[in-house]
Amino acid sequence: MTFAKNGKEIQPTVIQEPVVNAIPQLFRLPSEDFIESTLENLKISFTLKAYCFLGNIKYRDIPATASPGTTYEISSADNSFFKCLSLFFTGEEKHYYCIKPETQLYIFNNFKTFGTIDGIDFSKVDESSEEFKKLHECNELTNAHFTFICAWLKCRIGIFSNGCLSGKYGNWNGNEPIFLIENNNGFYKPVLSLI
Repeated sequence: MTFAKNGKEIQPTVIQEPVVNAIPQLFRLPSEDFIESTLENLKISFTLKAYCFLGNIKYRDIPATASPGTTYEISSADNSFFKCLSLFFTGEEKHYYCIKPETQLYIFNNFKTFGTIDGIDFSKVDESSEEFKKLHECNELTNAHFTFICAWLKCRIGIFSNGCLSGKYGNWNGNEPIFLIENNNGFYKPVLSLI
């Protein structure tokens, strides 16, 4: 972590990539170091079970024109995005109950440093505002949530909606792990294959 002279953490530059990219991205399994540091950030004990889940992923190239083939069945729509993250990082859904509150804490402690996303200048957002309450609750996820999570956890997330890659979050020119997720009206599922 990098800190400013006033002791506050300096956030990395957050990037929401444009969806159009002629060069396919390459999927690689996240390193054990990545899994370990991510779980440390999320206050979850380290496990290698994530690799059992990640072994179900059947794609290597991620073309911009791809559509989800098969997805992993999530137990319910409630907190399904956080269940996806739990599967990617631990191989089990059950750790979403740790991931969501840690995400809420991260947002609460750092939202003023996030700059402007989707026209919202987070340095000017008040903690008592409706806008902040919606952001902090993490019930209806937005571009801001995905952007914050990617910057915090040092990963890239691709969101598929209506059969196409509708959002790319994080630095897609970097080497951070990529996680592909389908969004069907707020019901998120990990993508296991592409067509």
